[in-house]
Amino acid sequence: MDRNAASCGNRTMHMTTLDIILQGFMNALCITALFFALEDGMIFAPLRRILDRRVKSQFVAKPLYQCTICMSSFWSIVTWIVKGVEFDIFSLAWVILVTAGFNVLFSYPIAHVVFKYQMSRTNDNR
Repeated sequence: MDRNAASCGNRTMHMTTLDIILQGFMNALCITALFFALEDGMIFAPLRRILDRRVKSQFVAKPLYQCTICMSSFWSIVTWIVKGVEFDIFSLAWVILVTAGFNVLFSYPIAHVVFKYQMSRTNDNR
């Protein structure tokens, strides 16, 4: 059986470097989309208000929904479990780091564009 092929019985999969990069990329896109969908004026803004009222600890809120870099750890583990990848702490650590790196590349430019757009929609451009 091919080293990269998944076995049907126990759903094990060995991750190559390319697999890690692609998984990190996909995680980062999903995390960035979720983060911005929770912002004011976006589709999941009501959910964020509920979370803000219920989740009191920044230690929980940041990895759950408040910080894209922090979200890398929690959501990478979630996708790891959902995907059913064989537990390999070394590969998981790399996926988390790659996801955080992509989140840095994605989030700040997008946040700048969104912030400029929101400021242009108001009369107060200070």
